[in-house]
Amino acid sequence: MKKIVFILSFAITLLLSACGDGSTFSAEGTVKDLGSQNMRVVYYSDGTQLLTVPVKDNKFEFKAEITQPTIVEFYGANKTLLGRCYVDKGDDMECSFIKNSPQRANVKGNDVSERWCKFLNDNIETFARGDSKKINSMIAKYITSNKQDILSTLLLITEYITPENNDEAIKLLASIAPEARPQHLIESYEALLDRGNNVKAREKVSMTSYFSSTDSLSTFVPHESSYSIITFSNDPTRKDSKLESDLRTLREDYPNKRLQVVDISFDPDTMTWKRSIRDDSASWKQGWVVGGASAHSIERLGISRLPFYIVADSTGKQLYRGTSINEAKTKIKEVLK
Repeated sequence: MKKIVFILSFAITLLLSACGDGSTFSAEGTVKDLGSQNMRVVYYSDGTQLLTVPVKDNKFEFKAEITQPTIVEFYGANKTLLGRCYVDKGDDMECSFIKNSPQRANVKGNDVSERWCKFLNDNIETFARGDSKKINSMIAKYITSNKQDILSTLLLITEYITPENNDEAIKLLASIAPEARPQHLIESYEALLDRGNNVKAREKVSMTSYFSSTDSLSTFVPHESSYSIITFSNDPTRKDSKLESDLRTLREDYPNKRLQVVDISFDPDTMTWKRSIRDDSASWKQGWVVGGASAHSIERLGISRLPFYIVADSTGKQLYRGTSINEAKTKIKEVLK
C-alpha cells in the first residue's frame, strides 16, 4: 500500500497489449512548443499500456480502448510529463498542454478532469516552488474537505510527496470514502509506480557537464571521489530551505576526495540562477544545466521534485534518492563512518 503514493515514473516502457472488448475514449489537442515529434501516452487497462502518438505542428489525436475508468498520462519524447486526465468509456477529451509545464494543462471532456486541471492551475505557484510540506498540506486540506470526491484520490496518488510521509498518506487515503477511491484505480497506479521507481533507482549517475557561475564548462565525474551527493534545486527551493547551510556543513565535514558536493540548478536561465547564488560564498560545486530535468544525462534519473538529493558511490550507483536532506546525510554518515 505504501507504494501507491510515490512520485510517478517518467520512464514506463511496457508495450501496448492487445485490445479487448472494452469501449474507447478519444483525445485530441495541442502541445505548445512541441513541434512535430512523437508523444507517449500511458494508461492502465488490463495491464500497463503505452501508445506512441505522433504530434504534427503541435497537434495530436488518437483513440484507445479501456475496460474501466483510469488515469491517462501524456509525456514528451524525452519522458517529461505534459499532463494527466481521468477518463471513462466514451469520453472525448480536448487537451491543451504546454511543454515543461504540466500544471498548466487544460483538459476538457468530463467534470473530474476539468476540476483536476483547475486545482493545478489555481495552485501553480505552490507546485512550482516544490516545497513538499506546503504541497502536502494543500492536498491534505482538500482531501479533508472533499472525502466523497474522486479528485481527492487522484491528487493524493499523483501529487502528494511521500518519501517521509508514507504513514500520513495512508491515513489520508483511508479517510476518503470507498466510492471515491476505487480499488482498481489504486491497484493500477501502484503497478505503474512499482515498475517506474525500480527503473529510476537502477540508473547510474553519469558524467554530467554544467556551466559554472563564471560561465566556464565543468563536468561532474562520479569516480573523482569515493562518494557524491548531488542536489537538484531552483531559486524558490533554495530560498525556502536550509540547503545552503546543509551543503556547507557537508563540505566542511568531508574532504573532496571522500565526498563530492554538487548543486545542480534547474532554474530557467543563468540570469535567475546567478542572481540567486550571488551571496552564497559557496565552498561546494555549483552548476546550471541546459534543459534542467530534460537534460540528456539527467532526465533518465526521474527528478520530479525540488530540492531532490542523490547520494552515489564512485561508480555512479545510487545509494539514496529522495527529497530528504536528513536521510541523504544519514546515508553519507553510514558509508563514510
